[in-house]
Amino acid sequence: MSTLADAAVGASPQQMQAAQQMENSPEPSDSNNNEVLNQVAGGALINLFEDDESFNNTLNVLDSNPDDPPQAIGTVVGNNMAAMYTEAMGQGKLIPSKVMSQVAQILSNTVTDIAVSRGIVQQGQENDIAEDAISDAFLVFSNGVNMQQMPPEERQAYSAMMDELGQINQIRTESNQPSGDQNV
Repeated sequence: MSTLADAAVGASPQQMQAAQQMENSPEPSDSNNNEVLNQVAGGALINLFEDDESFNNTLNVLDSNPDDPPQAIGTVVGNNMAAMYTEAMGQGKLIPSKVMSQVAQILSNTVTDIAVSRGIVQQGQENDIAEDAISDAFLVFSNGVNMQQMPPEERQAYSAMMDELGQINQIRTESNQPSGDQNV
């Protein structure tokens, strides 16, 4: 299974140096961030389409929960994120929260496109569904990794990002609820 760690094996010395600098820097530059993003996102997409079994697993999760597409998409995305992060940690590498957030968006959009092609998500709803799925993905991710093993600053960054996603999700949920005062 290809992941960031596998992608890093074939990376150029400059890419490895950029990834190393990013891991050691609390606020990485956009250039380094983009290089690591390309490695991680590429590995994540390869994981989805690597072989028939990987792709069939994705389809099975989507098909198993057609009544809640964001949850199904979030499960696929979150499990992929957790697997990548766990493997990277096992090799002494980190995937910064900013990079993982962008990877989540890429994966969510890709899996949502698959769901649209299967009729699980209707065209025109894909952007909202993909955005909703990101919150579910980070919940699955947080349950799939040992956040206590993260360096404190990274754990804090991931926690802050997940808190922010939770607040956004709550606002969205509240804005989609009909008001009880409409006919007063």
